[in-house]
Amino acid sequence: AASIAVSEVNSIMALVTTSSSTSSQAALEAAIGKIEAENTANYSSKVSTFLNEIIESAINGWTQYKILPSLTAAQAILESGWGTSTLASEYHNLFGIKGSYNGQTVDMPTEEYYSGAYHEIDDYFRVYASDSENITDYEELLSENSRYSNLIGEADAATAAEEIYEDGYATDPDYTEELEEIINEYNLTAWDSLAFEYSGTVVTTTGSTSTSSTSSSSSAASSATSSSTSSAASSASSVSSSSATSSNASSATSDSSSAASSATSSSTSSASSSSTSSSSKSYTVASGDTLTSIAKSYGTTVSAIATANNISNPDYIYVGEVLTIGSSTSTSTSTSSTSSSSTSSSSKSYTVASGDTLTSIAKSYGVSISTLAKLNNISNTNLIYAGTTLKI
Repeated sequence: AASIAVSEVNSIMALVTTSSSTSSQAALEAAIGKIEAENTANYSSKVSTFLNEIIESAINGWTQYKILPSLTAAQAILESGWGTSTLASEYHNLFGIKGSYNGQTVDMPTEEYYSGAYHEIDDYFRVYASDSENITDYEELLSENSRYSNLIGEADAATAAEEIYEDGYATDPDYTEELEEIINEYNLTAWDSLAFEYSGTVVTTTGSTSTSSTSSSSSAASSATSSSTSSAASSASSVSSSSATSSNASSATSDSSSAASSATSSSTSSASSSSTSSSSKSYTVASGDTLTSIAKSYGTTVSAIATANNISNPDYIYVGEVLTIGSSTSTSTSTSSTSSSSTSSSSKSYTVASGDTLTSIAKSYGVSISTLAKLNNISNTNLIYAGTTLKI
């Protein structure tokens, strides 16, 4: 019997894989084309044109970064007014992302909601060469910034809409409701279903929570693999195909090191002693991991991992790095006759970056705007300057 060389087998397998990938991509493009035709038939020219322009990039966001397409689309619509805002039409910034991109930035007026009312301020926003470049940067921002780690792999549109607001992306108290209305009115969950189907994602519903995992037989276009979750009720935190290290790590409202925990802890009336348990493990960082997601998976804290591995900036870890994990938790309560709260007196400082607001910094460190203003003698909470070092 004739024998087949290993090189020939490898060549055949490569051809089969390429053929399968090409076929899957063609099928996805055909499915996207069908939705685009429905958009054109059902909606106005302004609406259908915008939807059809962003659908491919939004679906690719799930394949590459595990960011839900319906969330991407709804935020782009809401933040840009269907691409008609000055920031979107002139600078291709559909999501109101603050800061600079490749050194490009523009000073624009914007509204922030705080102290029970809207206030107009000036701030710096990123400038892009195209809408698709902006969408990719948005998806990378969410996947690489520890503040938004709960969105990675989240398969339920309503949950994602709630989490993006709670994570501090926007200050508008109606933000979640507005996103959900857009998702429902324009059937954007159909985009999610398409992304799940062609990336080999299996969505499991537990109660009102949807979690996702990537099938081992998924197409070659999806390189994301599921990471472990802390409980069945938490959203799946899948690693993305992008590097966890980014030079553009500032968030839409700036990332003032969300790994910093709140300084306020509550004490109870009953007395108990503090206890600590620990067991040492090691973990190799995969693409898309964050210290937040790793800490959550191992039942420990970001600060514990950072301390154990001499990590000065918890937002920067690299693929292949081997971390020592001590899944230790310590709890302590103080004896008191009445329930009260105690505030840590440990002093911190933060240097304001371009795009920061006092609201975003206060949220990141778990303190109030008024507390920050008082500590730093700030008379106008709308005005802070890049490079200023704030006491926290």
